[in-house]
Amino acid sequence: MASGGLIPTLEIFHDGRLWPRPIIEEIMTLSAIVGILRLELTVNSPRRYRHATRR
Repeated sequence: MASGGLIPTLEIFHDGRLWPRPIIEEIMTLSAIVGILRLELTVNSPRRYRHATRR
């Protein structure tokens, strides 16, 4: 069982695997970029975006 406490800065457990910090930082950067792109899409053309996602 996992004991409570702070997540270590060097590695993060995900799906039972130990992810080194560089991979985590890359994932965080990519997700940030994707989040910004999504925000711009929803802000600039919300109606068009909603219609495009509906299939």
